[in-house]
Amino acid sequence: MRHFADKGVAATRVEDVVAEAGVAWGTFYRYFPRKEDVLLEAAVIQFRAQLLPLVESDLGDHRRSTYDKTLHLFIAMLEPGPAPPRLRAEILEQVIEHRERFAAMLGAGEQPLVMLVARVLTQGQERGEIRTDLDALTLAGTLLVGTVFATIYSYYGALRRLRTPESAVDFDRLVERVYGIIWRGVEAR
Repeated sequence: MRHFADKGVAATRVEDVVAEAGVAWGTFYRYFPRKEDVLLEAAVIQFRAQLLPLVESDLGDHRRSTYDKTLHLFIAMLEPGPAPPRLRAEILEQVIEHRERFAAMLGAGEQPLVMLVARVLTQGQERGEIRTDLDALTLAGTLLVGTVFATIYSYYGALRRLRTPESAVDFDRLVERVYGIIWRGVEAR
């Protein structure tokens, strides 16, 4: 990941990674058939270590609204975290472009991100906060696609094209604005 962060994914050579790690090429390719699978593994680690526990905790907190719970999840899912924003964008793009591979690596069935959001929305439907004329999976997919794509384009895309310093963009506020627009189609009326 350090090589990817320093040089970018395209410029990172597997031979440099295996030399530094002190492993054989075969070992690397046994676990990562493509060098980009390292990015998917980073997303799997984040899903298990951060996103699942966050949802479990939020589902148990009946004082917080479904809006707050799902916004919390989306900010955690999309924020750069320890990775530089450009590398985080590449991780998110890999998850989107290779959904089936990500799901297989995670071992959590199909569409694990949609299923995670749907769990929160199902609770929201039971509480009367979320519309019930559509199933939670449809609503979760709508929220996920709308929020993720708009954030990637608005935040990460702007960084790539405009070379905007990361500090010039308030990430949490951007996600909240994008999410708020998409949310209107999900909330109970």
